[in-house]
Amino acid sequence: MRGTGNRYGGKRERDEFEAKTNQGAAMKNECGKTRDVNNPYEVWANEAAGFTWHVLKKYQRPDKEAGNPNARWFVAAKSPFTYGSWEYGDTFVSEIHDNAVRVS
Repeated sequence: MRGTGNRYGGKRERDEFEAKTNQGAAMKNECGKTRDVNNPYEVWANEAAGFTWHVLKKYQRPDKEAGNPNARWFVAAKSPFTYGSWEYGDTFVSEIHDNAVRVS
């Protein structure tokens, strides 16, 4: 005789399946959608050097980012070398953490 036809098996198997599939749902990347330069997720600055970074997107959740030395953010950067305009691109998180302080 075959089972009940439930693809998850019995109640225990279904509960285990739901626990596995919902595990990542609790930790969502809240900064995964690209924002406008005037509405960034975070602002970092190195006032002595004149650099400002607006974080427009983070590619990983904070828990994954902490263990990844190559984690990166999509940012808009302004410096004395950009002549008052924003330059857009990816940068390593460690580069910002080592050279700037979070402003907002």
